Amino acid sequence: MREAQGSFVPPSDAAALELALCRLRDQLAVIAGARPTPQELADDHAADIATARRIHQARPGVPVHHVLAVLEVLRAMSEMEAPDA
Repeated sequence: MREAQGSFVPPSDAAALELALCRLRDQLAVIAGARPTPQELADDHAADIATARRIHQARPGVPVHHVLAVLEVLRAMSEMEAPDA
């Protein structure tokens, strides 16, 4: 028999809470594993900067920071549309 913040929790409720916590931890581990690593994020950003500079050279009237913002949005959209692994 456990107590949660000073109140009695029946064993069946405690077991259900522990099971729910385990499931939540498992789901968080899967989500964390699916996220890109800091190195991947840095590589993607460097690639976006290089592409933005190339586009700016081809179209000097378009500011680099505008192109970079569009590339970042496109990358985010493709990540959201990617099927779950």
